[in-house]
Amino acid sequence: MAEPGRILITGASGFLGREVCRRLAGAHLRMLSRRPGGEPWIGGDLTDPGSLRGCCEGVEAIVHLASSPGDGPGGGEWGRSHHRVSVEGTEALLEEARRAGVRRVLFVSSVRVLGESTPPGVALPEEAEPAPVSDYARAKAEAERRVLTSDGPEGCVLRLPMLYGDAPRGHLVLLAALMARPWVPRLPDRGNRRSMLHLEDAADAVALLLERWPGRGIYHATDGVAPTVEEVCRLLAQRQGVPAAGWRVPERLLRLAGRFGDALGATTGRRPPIDTARVRSLLDWAWYDDRLLRERCGFRPRRTLGDSLGWLRE
Repeated sequence: MAEPGRILITGASGFLGREVCRRLAGAHLRMLSRRPGGEPWIGGDLTDPGSLRGCCEGVEAIVHLASSPGDGPGGGEWGRSHHRVSVEGTEALLEEARRAGVRRVLFVSSVRVLGESTPPGVALPEEAEPAPVSDYARAKAEAERRVLTSDGPEGCVLRLPMLYGDAPRGHLVLLAALMARPWVPRLPDRGNRRSMLHLEDAADAVALLLERWPGRGIYHATDGVAPTVEEVCRLLAQRQGVPAAGWRVPERLLRLAGRFGDALGATTGRRPPIDTARVRSLLDWAWYDDRLLRERCGFRPRRTLGDSLGWLRE
């Protein structure tokens, strides 16, 4: 691992960032924030390159977690925001890292850059990869490219799937709310599997890459289970004591609802409860292979989704 006092973390106040800071508590960290609260927090805004001056002085390695919020209505301000933060912000950070002589940058990205995986769902870094399908994913993909081709610090990319923890969050909350109502129809059963990962295991993956630095490359981390969406919904219903509905919503109708949500979001500027991105998360495959991380760094996840649903009423 980088020497104590030599790790800069961006996005440290976020969902994953807070856990990464806890995991690296033995190191002497420096955290970049637009609203610093005193040491070890320092001020800096990825969309304002001038504010980053000096943030990398004395830093050995950077863990780059900062990101614009996830998918919303395509294009427009949403797309510009992702580009400013993930692409221009990453380039500004890399320039400052070059100036300060930082040796390594670990960029935490998303499996969304791969678009939809197809059965059997294996997406290895060295294989041809499909094009990203959202502003968020396109910006992350371009940021990855810049990190990996930088002529300054050596870049490494960690792609993460959907994260879950011991508290309700994200798509799981929406799914759990739906599964709590016995009259809500079941989803189309496409057999589509989705890789996921517990928050604590994601932080462990970051720590392992810093400690056993494998060099320039792309790595995936998952909990190794990859349940089908049907299995996830069944588990959420069972944990709430709710029998599954006897009928399913037609796939065509669900995708139509997603397109309607896109139009609504583009009109209001706010993300609706359902849109194309969320429909994709329910219907598409997202099953990824984390063998490289396991083989080169000894990554061994400790948690599964079934261990982490204490927030649901039994």
